[in-house]
Amino acid sequence: MEENLLKSILIKNIEEINQDLGSNRLIFHQQKVTTRNMSISGFNGRIWFNPVTDGYDISLSGNSLENLLSNKISAIAGRECDGYKQINSNKGEKKQPYWRFSDSKYIRIVLNEYIKTSK
Repeated sequence: MEENLLKSILIKNIEEINQDLGSNRLIFHQQKVTTRNMSISGFNGRIWFNPVTDGYDISLSGNSLENLLSNKISAIAGRECDGYKQINSNKGEKKQPYWRFSDSKYIRIVLNEYIKTSK
């Protein structure tokens, strides 16, 4: 998915959810140097979105968010995570699980689960 398309889909979903919540709790972030790294915060942890050739990756950042949402996103995707964005082989740590999606409808589904977490 093209970076600007993913960004516009994320912003549209954030605006709609914030309107439904009656607040501006969800916040969009985009890294300045690596602009393809985008995230949403406002509840527990942070959800990252990265465009890839055949869609986009959704990853979870923060131990408590990983514990709260990993199983739910695996159920939504119908599979375990596709990998980890951060791997420290020296410590045997795998962090920031990600799932690859091709359909943008999953952005809203995952965000609806995210807003059920608390910060």
